[in-house]
Amino acid sequence: MSVFNNSNVIVNVEFMDCKRFGDDDNINSFKNRIIYKLKKFSQYEAIIVSDDNAFDFVLENQETLFKNTPIVFFGVNNIPKALQQNKNPWVTGIVEDISIKETIDLMIKLFPKHDYIYILHDNSLTGRAEMDSFNSFAPLYKKEHFKIISLSKYTFNDFYGLLSKIAPNNPVLYLNSFIDKDGNATSFKEAFSEVNAHLHAPLFYILNVGIGKGALGGKMISFYKQGRMTAQIVDRILKGAPVSKMKVIKSFPNDYTFDYNKLKEYKVDMSLLPKESYIINKPISIFNLYKKTAIFIILSIIILISLIVVLILNARKRKKTVQELYQQNKRLETSMNRIKEADRTFRVVSRQSISGIVIVDFAGYITYTNSTFCTTLGYKNEELLGKSIYQYIKISDRGKLVLTVEASMEEPIPIIFIHKDGTEIITDFVFKAVTIDDKEQLLCTIHDITQMVQTKQELIIAKEKAEESDRLKSEFIHNLSHEIKTPMTGIIGFTDLLTADPNAREANEGYIEIIRNCVKQLSRIIRDILEISRLETKQVKVIEEQTNLNDLLSDQYYIFQDTAKKKGISIILDKELKDDDCTIMIDASKLIKIISNLIENAFKFTNKGHIKLGYNIQGDILNIYVEDTGIGIPIEKQQCIFDRFAQLDKELSRKYEGLGLGLAIAKENAILLNGNISLTSEFGKGSTFFVHLPFKKVNN
Repeated sequence: MSVFNNSNVIVNVEFMDCKRFGDDDNINSFKNRIIYKLKKFSQYEAIIVSDDNAFDFVLENQETLFKNTPIVFFGVNNIPKALQQNKNPWVTGIVEDISIKETIDLMIKLFPKHDYIYILHDNSLTGRAEMDSFNSFAPLYKKEHFKIISLSKYTFNDFYGLLSKIAPNNPVLYLNSFIDKDGNATSFKEAFSEVNAHLHAPLFYILNVGIGKGALGGKMISFYKQGRMTAQIVDRILKGAPVSKMKVIKSFPNDYTFDYNKLKEYKVDMSLLPKESYIINKPISIFNLYKKTAIFIILSIIILISLIVVLILNARKRKKTVQELYQQNKRLETSMNRIKEADRTFRVVSRQSISGIVIVDFAGYITYTNSTFCTTLGYKNEELLGKSIYQYIKISDRGKLVLTVEASMEEPIPIIFIHKDGTEIITDFVFKAVTIDDKEQLLCTIHDITQMVQTKQELIIAKEKAEESDRLKSEFIHNLSHEIKTPMTGIIGFTDLLTADPNAREANEGYIEIIRNCVKQLSRIIRDILEISRLETKQVKVIEEQTNLNDLLSDQYYIFQDTAKKKGISIILDKELKDDDCTIMIDASKLIKIISNLIENAFKFTNKGHIKLGYNIQGDILNIYVEDTGIGIPIEKQQCIFDRFAQLDKELSRKYEGLGLGLAIAKENAILLNGNISLTSEFGKGSTFFVHLPFKKVNN
């Protein structure tokens, strides 16, 4: 009720009275009474069950009388049955973990000169459960002599007569004595009173209801604590917590409790009691009763006396101290004036300094900044004071600064600060340990060298680009010389042959074809040079027009049919869209340059297998691809093959010829069309080039 008193909970108590009337007639009568009441009133929202008889009753009638009703138990001794309820979604509770063994250990400790230890019990459901618990550990006490007195073998009169004969040195553990052998029953109050009246030996009990009523003590169960915890569980259930999530509480802390009067009566050495014991009826001395007040008064008197002594001594020293303070004050004023003058000088110099100046303590917190430091970082002075300098330094450089300070290195080190706008500032950072206001601090100066570092890096990059440009130009001139020399040699040589024998016309057809190919090769070289020159000088404009994508690719397919036949490889065309559904807006001439250069490149490095031309659409992106089964490109070379005049190596340059402009022209034209080129390749197995362009479909 201490839990429910502050809430709108109506508690209805139904008492089975099974300790006195444990027969089936009483249980059936109780069941009929519950059935009758359930017909008159609404279903219970929750049921609290105390003791094993009530626990068994609700479980047997759960499906018929209490279906889907939360059930919370306590005071149950049948531990296996209680723990089985973890599988029951509507039942939870607290196992009554009785401390029989701990109480027997206590009896042996407090009464070591006993002859026997007596156990009193009856044949009730609770009595049998408690005896089962005792029997489970009794074999551990091989040297002890237990005498079991069971009320199931005696009448009440005979039972009480036996108790009066137990010697005072033999401790007695009382479990139950509610029903005798003839079935006569009595209440707990009557039974315990009779046992206490006839017994002249120390009585131990495991329930706290016996303390103060004759029991000396024991490790006792607190029904109040169990009942309160049970009510708290029910309160949670009424507020919506699911019973199925609440596991049965297997153990509950019991308390060592004793009656001071009984301890004195049986001359028990109280130093042997457990430290955490509760002792009732213990007399309280006046000092203990007002212990805090007495201690406070005594301490107050001591403090007042000490204060008076201190004041007297202080008065004697005061005259001498005043004179000393006067002299010290004069010296201090002189020192302060010097410090103020030095401080003014420092601040004037600091404000005029082109270097950033900041003073921090050894924890890294800023105590002073000059205007240059504030301007460099983009903060106001008040935004920096009291803040850690490390929060304005790039994370990767913080450790470097810590190590430098710890090593007391006073040489400049590069430190990157973070400007208020997030940009990085590279500085030359110098610090020196100084003493300011009697505190060790760090005087730090910074110089912004960001522009200098960037300029240096730009010069390095420019130098590398210039060197690379010179190298490429040298290679270009070398390749151009070679490329022009080869067809020119062929033209000159075969022209001489033709003029040598004008009558051999039929034999001269082969020479004429060679001359024609040489002229084509020269024409292609000149065309590529002019094309890359126009692209480099930005002289090319994009002119979009309606273009049938399938027709454009088909033209390229047929143009390269002869080349495929001559090399003995197949060329394949793969079209995703229908012919009447593939009109797009694009600069067709530039798209043809891209595709033809990719196909020419594929034929150049493919001697067997196939070359495949096709496309697919992914959202608003047109992906055109040229796939070959040629020599492939190593991974380390794939990033540079689109550079002008670039080939895989000089040996390939000689074998396959060309200036290395084809892929560069294709990429430059793809960029003009707001696209790009990528590739996948495996060395020795072939390559696939992808042209990614915006897909601008024209709806018919």
